[in-house]
Amino acid sequence: MSNAALLIVALPMHITLTAMGFGSLIGLGLSREAPVLPLTLSALCVAVLPSIGLGAMFGGSLRAQLGGGVVWPLLLVLGLPIYFPGERSRAMGAGAGFFAAPWGAETAMTVAAKAESFGLWLGDGPTAISGTPPSFAEPVIVEPKPVAAPARVREVSDEDEISLPYEGEGRSLRIPVGFEQGDRAQDLTLMFDTGATFTTLDRETLERVLGLSVPRGAPEVVLQTANGERRAQVMLIDRVWLGGYAVEGVTIAVCEECASEDSAGLLGLNVSGQFTVTVDPDLHELTLKPRTGDPDRQLDISKWLEIEGMAKIWSDGRVTVDISAQSLVNRPIRSAEVLVECGEQRFSAALGRIPPLGLAESKVNLPLGVRCDQYMVRLGEARW
Repeated sequence: MSNAALLIVALPMHITLTAMGFGSLIGLGLSREAPVLPLTLSALCVAVLPSIGLGAMFGGSLRAQLGGGVVWPLLLVLGLPIYFPGERSRAMGAGAGFFAAPWGAETAMTVAAKAESFGLWLGDGPTAISGTPPSFAEPVIVEPKPVAAPARVREVSDEDEISLPYEGEGRSLRIPVGFEQGDRAQDLTLMFDTGATFTTLDRETLERVLGLSVPRGAPEVVLQTANGERRAQVMLIDRVWLGGYAVEGVTIAVCEECASEDSAGLLGLNVSGQFTVTVDPDLHELTLKPRTGDPDRQLDISKWLEIEGMAKIWSDGRVTVDISAQSLVNRPIRSAEVLVECGEQRFSAALGRIPPLGLAESKVNLPLGVRCDQYMVRLGEARW
């Protein structure tokens, strides 16, 4: 083949493959928010200089230079999944969108989507290792999926059932409930109320029995009482006991109207929801069976975790969300999942462990094409 024919065949391949490799490197850097100028220079060096070096190694002729110009970018594009598993298609999309940005955001998003689709056709190689940056949000799967119980959670058997005597009839069932805070412990009678979200106690009981004073500025919840909606401050206590089973880290709402001469307050779903409850009117007993697996404690934790999110829309159409979660209590949060809602679309991202009174941060890249003109960030599932 003559040099002219070789030039006609190899030069377009060289330009195309180099552009793909260069764009992919730009996309990888953009996903990590690298500065544009040093990112562009370094990507240019990685994408172009080795090609020149390969050509020089094999004599520096036109054929050698064109061969190096095809072989190196081809190896670069094919080898990206080895070093950046699961990221090639997103990197190709981000890089293409970046170069198309001068023609407008819509054009950039269209070009980025086509480049990402091509990258998906090539394949992303091995699955990305969990925890390797950047973390990408995935759409929330509504269908139930089996969750393996952690080693710390034992299987529940019939022997774990708790039988508690109750007094009263209908919706006015009163049961004994144990409260523990520090070195104080006390059994109290509460009304079993399936309509109450939070367990409640009156202020005097909290102070006299558990030694807790409600501080100014404590978080608040809205309670539905017999006299309508009421705002109530909340406190976190160490544990609540039903029979021989303890529920750790329970949020208690301070409610004077919820107490009566017969009960100190209401037993809410944040405690009773940890059990499957059966009422036996003949024996006047409640049978409670602890739920299997690792039950969600979002109700209790949500009031003690301040979550903030800041969405950034980049020139290439990417949307990243910076998430921070500040714990307000001296108790570790073992795991937390944050929901990012953009319009009608919802995505989830794991925050992981949050230390006592600590701060956890995460950066999430939403799937290409998602617009976040209006968004909300809130706590999904969480566990002490």
